[in-house]
Amino acid sequence: MVCPKCGTEIREGHLYCESCGYEIQIVPEFEPELEDSLHAAMQGMVQSVAVTGEEKLEEPPVPLKKKEKREIDVLIPLAHPANEMRKKGKRKKVIAALCMGVLIIASFSGFLWYQYSPDFQIEKAMTATKERKYEEAVFHLERAFELSQGNEEVMYLLGEAYARAGKEEMAVDLLMDLIEENPENIEAYKKLISIYELEKRHEKIHNLVASIGEGNIKEELIDYLSHPPQFSIEEGSYKEELSLKLTSEQEGSIYYTMDGGKATENSMKYESPIPIKEGIHVISAIFVSEKGIVSKSVEKTYKVELAIPLPPVVTPASGIYAKPVYIKADTEEEGEIYYTLDGTEPTKESKRYLGPIPMPLGASKVKFSVITKYGKASKATEANYHLNVAALVSPETAVLAIKNMLIAKGEILDYAGHTTDLSGVYEYGCNLAVSEGARNYYIIEERYNGTETGKTYAVDMMSGELFAAVYNRIGKFEFTIFY
Repeated sequence: MVCPKCGTEIREGHLYCESCGYEIQIVPEFEPELEDSLHAAMQGMVQSVAVTGEEKLEEPPVPLKKKEKREIDVLIPLAHPANEMRKKGKRKKVIAALCMGVLIIASFSGFLWYQYSPDFQIEKAMTATKERKYEEAVFHLERAFELSQGNEEVMYLLGEAYARAGKEEMAVDLLMDLIEENPENIEAYKKLISIYELEKRHEKIHNLVASIGEGNIKEELIDYLSHPPQFSIEEGSYKEELSLKLTSEQEGSIYYTMDGGKATENSMKYESPIPIKEGIHVISAIFVSEKGIVSKSVEKTYKVELAIPLPPVVTPASGIYAKPVYIKADTEEEGEIYYTLDGTEPTKESKRYLGPIPMPLGASKVKFSVITKYGKASKATEANYHLNVAALVSPETAVLAIKNMLIAKGEILDYAGHTTDLSGVYEYGCNLAVSEGARNYYIIEERYNGTETGKTYAVDMMSGELFAAVYNRIGKFEFTIFY
């Protein structure tokens, strides 16, 4: 269609020329078949009426004299029945033609009325929507709204058409007007929520429902509320690792991130407490309701600086000793003490300090460290000892005496430590010495394939007597005769 004034092409659905502003007069669309039928019928009516008129416009008869009249009366017979039938048929045709004309005019009038009815405009809008011609749908629904004098159902349809045509704000304004006129209009709320859902404006949905006063409307829409998740620990700085819980009183799912990025529905799904280790962590979390409504995101920052414990205090001091003494380590820090006897740095895989330990024979370098449950280790406390005890029995002789007794008891088969039941071998070593009362003892530890078995033996350095040794709860050995 072109503008009759300037010739510019008019876009479909527009009521004015975008070039010159000329207003376009909308002419109803006619069905070609209906127009042809109407034209033929009207033409037939005109011809029927014309024929009848010609018959009536014949010249009037010339008056006759009385004598002639009498002769004619004698000569002319009465009207023939066939002529009467023909006249009646012509009258019926005229009446039928008139009735047809009235019917066609009435039908045409009805068609014109339907074209200017809300139903016709709605039908055109629905067709345009199916064809994805959303601007055209808006045009017809605006016309339907005008013709229906603000019908509420037409308003709903118009709101949806605005949204599809990308005129979301117009749709929102229309529905908000409905809600302002009638705050109990649940349908208007639902239509408005559906528009927000198309745009994923979840915060708008939450705010809309939250603004509704208590009552049936809010209760029906309560599932559209989506409150942010709650954090079990306030953000801040901490000296220990944390276990953070995220909760919600609503039915739905929680998603979170730990790298400072904003949480989305594609983030990690919360299923168990989140461990927060040393460092700075920015936790972002959202809640997604069963309706798919996403809450506002919440971000909290946690700074964890794990304390490094102070080194333990070790006694006795480094030095040369002629008599075995127990080595002790003490700490007030939270954590466990671990130690080594070979000068290496203690780790959690080292021996755990449970109480005073015997001093190693000969020259030794011992180290003690406090290690927290988070793996933070103190600086190691180091002590250097040289234990040289006068003895009649050597360490090697003491080990041999223990092996002889075990062979005699049938616990091992030979000096190599073989047994009948196991494929491995037992090993025995003497590296420690203790003093109890007037006696000094070698401490001999048993290992199976390199692993301590927990069995300990003792040999008197002067007499060579054999004992079973047990480390008691107060950090001392108790001795019983081994035979």
